[in-house]
Amino acid sequence: MGALIGISLFEIAARAIRIQLALTVINNFERYLFAHGEATNDADRQKAITNAALCLCIIIFLVSAGFGVAALLFIAPAMVFTLSNQEFLFYSLATLISLPYIKLRPSIWRFFKKNQATNFSNLPAGGSRSRYPFASRLLHWLILEPEPVRKISFWIETIYVTWFTSAGKQRLADNAPVYVCGLARSGTTIVLDVLHKTGVFASTSYADMPFVLAPNLWKSITVSAKGSGRKLERAHADGLLIDQSSPESFEEVFWRTYTERNSGPGLGYCSPTATTLEKFKRYQELVIFSKSAAFGHNNSLRYLSKNNNNVLRLEVLLEDLKARAVIVVRDPLATAWSLFKQHKRFCDLFSDDHFDLAYLRWLGHHEFGAGHLPFDFSVEALRSLKPLEPNYWLQYWISVYDRLVHVASNPRVCVVVHDHLCADSINQIDRILQFLDIVAYPQNLATMVNTTNRNHQVIDQYFDPNLAKYSADLFEKIISLSTKKY
Repeated sequence: MGALIGISLFEIAARAIRIQLALTVINNFERYLFAHGEATNDADRQKAITNAALCLCIIIFLVSAGFGVAALLFIAPAMVFTLSNQEFLFYSLATLISLPYIKLRPSIWRFFKKNQATNFSNLPAGGSRSRYPFASRLLHWLILEPEPVRKISFWIETIYVTWFTSAGKQRLADNAPVYVCGLARSGTTIVLDVLHKTGVFASTSYADMPFVLAPNLWKSITVSAKGSGRKLERAHADGLLIDQSSPESFEEVFWRTYTERNSGPGLGYCSPTATTLEKFKRYQELVIFSKSAAFGHNNSLRYLSKNNNNVLRLEVLLEDLKARAVIVVRDPLATAWSLFKQHKRFCDLFSDDHFDLAYLRWLGHHEFGAGHLPFDFSVEALRSLKPLEPNYWLQYWISVYDRLVHVASNPRVCVVVHDHLCADSINQIDRILQFLDIVAYPQNLATMVNTTNRNHQVIDQYFDPNLAKYSADLFEKIISLSTKKY
């Protein structure tokens, strides 16, 4: 009887706090939090934080009222039936038997409603409402939005690894980091996956979210960091499958935290100081420690980064004489067309979703979509163009690779042409492995490359002939740098 009463009380309380008013207030609270991060002036920030605080007060009141109702319903039977102390104790203990129902409740209701299951195929792909519950969205905001919290998490992570693990008592002298970068939609993710498959590298993964600056601490307190489960196609709808263990560089969170953002409409940062670069080396070590096969006892891995924003700071990163860079380039018209289509896709999917826009901003992902920001050095060349025009993205390609072509002559830089990688995977991968001094079988890794030619579509008519000619000449110049032997 006690268990039945307990289940009934919990169900009543659960339904009491899930009224439409509560859901609306929670959604508004989330919207104001993210609006605070997107605001461009102090007045809008003050308005957003005031509204968020008001919503938070209402949420606290509603949750307190819900638990108050549950407590009242629990005490009422004891008062009505005038239970003795022994009877009340028995009644309380019997009611506790219902606690497992809290954990089993979702499964139970799914079982009884299996014929009324939500058809998620009708929801927009990548919509955060279907992927993240409110508590998860709030946790992401708390860890990734406030700069002090990001710095504190890195500080705690450093102390934790240094004081409480054998790994942290030593610094890695042999780490030779590798930075993969290029313009988005050029094939950088494929190169990342191929290199990660060699087993030589450590890179952050989706399992490290949202504590990307504290991967070891997060790994020690959550089983989700182990990464498993079914692979799903990423939001780009380009056929690439990911899961919790898939490598993905989230290091831009570090640069957002420890380097000052330049003023202006584009994306750019002040040059990192010597202190910041030393912190970054420590961050690389922390990532390596977290990905070691036997935690704290196998630190022979090398740091691997795929961060297209490193275009902004590649020269500085290469001041480390052990560092290597892999610049990936793809046919300019094909790249520009792919960026143009992805921009429209992400605008359609996420332009009205405050969490997804904030999520991409937290990670420094401004490649396309409603939150797109071009690199600051390209702003002037793009001034007369709009992102909903294909020529915008071709001019953007020109601006980025005009900058990278000068870096590509560095002997510690390897240029990889995506088109060549697809056409001759084994030889191209072997060339990359030799450049990075990695012993692996390129035949096995070549199976990861999609050799389908996606450039067969005739798209020339969508681009300005002068821009197309300039980009073709620049592309040929870059290709000449991709023939270096190692």
